[in-house]
Amino acid sequence: MFFDVAEKTMKNVNLGIVYEPHPAELDELSAALSAVTQEQPVREIVFGFAGPNEVVQLIIDAATWQNALLTLSTLFGGKFAASFATELGKLSAAEVWKNRANYTDAIRSATAAPFVRIANAISELRKKEQTVTIAVRIPGTQRNAGLVITTDDPADIAWQFSNVARCAPRILDAVERHMEANPNTWLTGRNPDLSIEIKITRDGNIEILGEEII
Repeated sequence: MFFDVAEKTMKNVNLGIVYEPHPAELDELSAALSAVTQEQPVREIVFGFAGPNEVVQLIIDAATWQNALLTLSTLFGGKFAASFATELGKLSAAEVWKNRANYTDAIRSATAAPFVRIANAISELRKKEQTVTIAVRIPGTQRNAGLVITTDDPADIAWQFSNVARCAPRILDAVERHMEANPNTWLTGRNPDLSIEIKITRDGNIEILGEEII
């Protein structure tokens, strides 16, 4: 029953692209996401590029971040499912999602196979020299905020995706506060896909625009 609910709730994980130089690999990523979410990801055009345009963004809506974590908690089970059943805002729950070691065993379980398919699809795009980014949608700007994926390890990708999703509302808040404080400055991202740079620390915290989100 828990899986039945989860598989229908990870909405608004869409794909941001400029064009499709490798349609077969992009189709596989789309199919892998659809197998988990039961929805076809919308392919959104990411504007404002002069080149290069080898870009794929996995875009999370800050307003629906809990849906993504609900789905992941079901796929990964164990500590993840237990932490979601309590309050995600509690420190004990956050520590489960931040701990990289928790993902190693979880990703090996049979229930995690759908996420492994997503991770493998990301790896295939990276082999084609695509910049693949876990992005948080920033309304009112041509730039999203993004963590560039630089690994092919499914456990690492799961850890990164989970913590960007976990912090998505506060990432959006940090960017909006920065934009309000600098209304006459065009916010240009430092990432290869021009997204606003997100970093993840060894402790699973998020860094963006000089702020650390725990």
